[in-house]
Amino acid sequence: MFGMLAVLVYLLAMGIPIFLLYRFHSQTWYWHSLSVLAAIALGFIPIPFELQQPEFDLLFGFTFIVLMIWGAGGLLLFRPQHHTPTTKNTHNASRKLAFQAGRPLARPHSWGHASSVSPRLRVTSTFIFFHPM
Repeated sequence: MFGMLAVLVYLLAMGIPIFLLYRFHSQTWYWHSLSVLAAIALGFIPIPFELQQPEFDLLFGFTFIVLMIWGAGGLLLFRPQHHTPTTKNTHNASRKLAFQAGRPLARPHSWGHASSVSPRLRVTSTFIFFHPM
């Protein structure tokens, strides 16, 4: 029974990081590098004599394999995140953001159409100033 349990535990140890890499893709490179370094450091730690039992070996091996496969797999499959601009509604989205910020991108359509006052002439109290645009 112990042999079959070891096979199942190690298959699970290989399946979990592969699933995580498939589902969430690789993270930033330093997390995967840290995982590989932690697995290597874990491999160099001497096991105390009291803990040299089959159950501890399974736990130790499980942890080592999960860290090593996730770390190495993430480094080998690492793709930098590139922002690719989309052409869908980018003009309207920028206009919407500009209006939310209180800065219209262009003159409103009513200037010069519904108003008799030119947008270049601004009336402030009793003075008329010419405002170049």
